Amino acid sequence: TIGYKLREKIRKALQARSEAIRKALERYNTAAKSLAPPRPTLTWTTVIEQVQLGELALLQHSRHDIRTLPWTQPLNREAARLYFKIKRAREEIIRRNVEIQRQVTFMLDN
Repeated sequence: TIGYKLREKIRKALQARSEAIRKALERYNTAAKSLAPPRPTLTWTTVIEQVQLGELALLQHSRHDIRTLPWTQPLNREAARLYFKIKRAREEIIRRNVEIQRQVTFMLDN
């Protein structure tokens, strides 16, 4: 579990960042309304839900439609996510092996 101090630190960081996100969202909505034809506006809830799902599509109405690029395809994103998850797991195994050796040495020395 996360300790109280760490939770407070995370809460403060999110609070500080959320204001910047809200301002950017306001600017986006203002710009979206001024385009011809007007682009759909976003709400705070929509942005948070899309960010959690990794599907934020703010750039789909930009000058260059990036939705057709390979890295935007769900299957490719999932493959990349799994690749990095496996890579981190291998790093964790190496780190744990070092910790095991340290623990064995500690137990033998005492």
